[in-house]
Amino acid sequence: MVSNIEEIRTIRLLSNLKDNELNDIAKILLEKKYRDGQYIFRQDDSDPRIFFVKKGKVKITISNDQGREVGLAVMGSG
Repeated sequence: MVSNIEEIRTIRLLSNLKDNELNDIAKILLEKKYRDGQYIFRQDDSDPRIFFVKKGKVKITISNDQGREVGLAVMGSG
């Protein structure tokens, strides 16, 4: 659980929410660390989740028809 609503407010998507809404979100947000090169989720995962990058960068890729990894974007914090 993330308890600091000011930290959550720095996320652009959540920045305009009211304090009570941020408190509700803080109750369900989980902070998790990943190692370099570790997969966060895979293309065919059906678990509906949203991820916010707090620190570092995430490379977003898909597999093409030949099974090769194709880079789509690199996302940073926020």
